[in-house]
Amino acid sequence: MAKKEKSTLLPDDTIVEVVMRKSMTMSEYERIKNNSKSKGWNIQAFQEGVYSDGLGKSIE
Repeated sequence: MAKKEKSTLLPDDTIVEVVMRKSMTMSEYERIKNNSKSKGWNIQAFQEGVYSDGLGKSIE
């Protein structure tokens, strides 16, 4: 079995913050908010066009 190449130069124990984006309705957000918190995720919602660029721009 071939050894898997590492895709980053950071050490494995480096703490990173993960940002994921998904457009959804407020009712969908409310539904997943409590479930996400119980799994250790801290999620926030921003209204598109007011506080957020939406999915138009990529995160680098």
